[in-house]
Amino acid sequence: MAKINYLINGLHISPPQILVISFTNKTVSELVERCGNPDVEVRTFHSLGNSLLQFSNRETLRKMRLISDDAIRAFVRRTIWHFCCESETFARRFNNYLLFFYSAPQSVGSLRNHAERVRFNQLYLRPPICSHGGRMRSKEEQLLANWLAIHRIQYNYSEPYRGNSDYRPTFTIRSGTNMAYIDILQTDKGGGSFYGLSYLKTCVLRKRIHQRCRTNYLQISTHD
Repeated sequence: MAKINYLINGLHISPPQILVISFTNKTVSELVERCGNPDVEVRTFHSLGNSLLQFSNRETLRKMRLISDDAIRAFVRRTIWHFCCESETFARRFNNYLLFFYSAPQSVGSLRNHAERVRFNQLYLRPPICSHGGRMRSKEEQLLANWLAIHRIQYNYSEPYRGNSDYRPTFTIRSGTNMAYIDILQTDKGGGSFYGLSYLKTCVLRKRIHQRCRTNYLQISTHD
């Protein structure tokens, strides 16, 4: 009611230009009574949708189809990616939203085993900004992928190292003839990992591969 009063008396908005939306017929009736201005339109969501359909003739309605949830999600992802490519400011702000405001309903630290982690990644780690269309294996990979995309750094995700399908660095970065590789390690502050000792040995082996090949290589631990 205070918002309507501010629009009319503070901003001098004409009452017929104001639309109030509520959920049920009961709340709409209460709002109409409390508003005290018959020129302010108050509707339910369904009533508004029905009134919009009145503008279309039957032939047009026959050609219409409901948009699926998958189509809506695809549209939102394309739109976000478009604006991220067009505006570095938008990309930074969107990434800050993911970093500081968006959160999954449970913490990664509360996951008890590998199966729960895989399920968590499937639900929450599809990166909105980065050009990679699939899911990342961890939140840290998602954030780094978004950072690379914001700074217009081209990369390949989980690409075989020099044709070796047994080893796929997290990120492969190309700049002309120069190459750089980044691995994000799932390790804790104590140097351990819930993936076990074999995983830690693999991390050491990866580092030795790059030392032997003299390639630019960076390992980032998830606790860094």
